[in-house]
Amino acid sequence: MVVLLIGLLMVVIPCIIAKNRELNGNRFVFVAALSVLAVFIMANPGLGGIIWLTALVLSLVFEPEGNAETDRLDALMKLAELKEKGFLTPEEFEKEKRRLMDEM
Repeated sequence: MVVLLIGLLMVVIPCIIAKNRELNGNRFVFVAALSVLAVFIMANPGLGGIIWLTALVLSLVFEPEGNAETDRLDALMKLAELKEKGFLTPEEFEKEKRRLMDEM
């Protein structure tokens, strides 16, 4: 029973950290897969521990997906607002918009 509880915690802890940091998609699946793999490889505690530690570290260092896109969208909206208020000329707006779109 204790072994089962420890195995469950080993899977859940990196996944909870990843979800709380709003990791989604492939990055979350990768962390979860490493966590599950570590539990199944615990017959070799050294290797299982290294894999679990890797999942834990990745859950802490992976950046959430979509932040860069949201930032660019916010920047485009601010540019449009500046243009509407007359702080940017249409040429300046197009130049900055093109620069932001090229970063995508």
